[in-house]
Amino acid sequence: MPDPDALRSDELLSLENRLGPAHRDLIPCLVQLAWELRSADRFDEAHACYRRALDILEGGPLRNRSLEAEILFHLGRLLYEKEDFDRSEETLLRSIELRREHSPADAVDLGWALQFLAETRVAKDSYVEAEAPLTEALALFRSVHGRDHVDVGMAHNWLGLVCQELGRFPEAETHYREVIRIMEDVLGPGRALVEVLEPLRTVLEAQGKLDAAGQVGTWIAKERRAL
Repeated sequence: MPDPDALRSDELLSLENRLGPAHRDLIPCLVQLAWELRSADRFDEAHACYRRALDILEGGPLRNRSLEAEILFHLGRLLYEKEDFDRSEETLLRSIELRREHSPADAVDLGWALQFLAETRVAKDSYVEAEAPLTEALALFRSVHGRDHVDVGMAHNWLGLVCQELGRFPEAETHYREVIRIMEDVLGPGRALVEVLEPLRTVLEAQGKLDAAGQVGTWIAKERRAL
């Protein structure tokens, strides 16, 4: 079976030969190739594709700032996967800035960029700095989806972790309980539910709520038997 990366590379080479090395029509092919390389853990090659796409955008007569923000978003995630957290944070901040200026109506995309920025800061143990983008992301997701959506649950989950790490256990409990409510309504029982019940039990124990923690422990055991 032909290698998809090789086919994509051949397509890119054909376009380069026909259009030149800096034509805007190369950008979709570069972004797709970067995604495929990233999925194959070929991070350096994917990074080069994203950078080249950005160079073409920046050198063109009419810069598409929304597209630039999208590519920077994916580059920021790639840098996170490479554990280059400082550059990931810097890149995601630039993406967010462009989204605010040029795509303010795309609330969900901005929310995801803010949440990934927070994840990068959590990876750096910068929990205080992670809280503000998560709070904004949660508000954006709620404005689009309402209270009962997986995106909303994910933001609550990250806020629960941040509050837990900052020793704000009652707030962490509130966030984790919201995650559990959403997951039960939307996803039903399963491994993901257990992964939220565990930190909930921890913050209950930290508050001295031992009876409630024991009930959650029984719930965890029941869910695990059902897996």
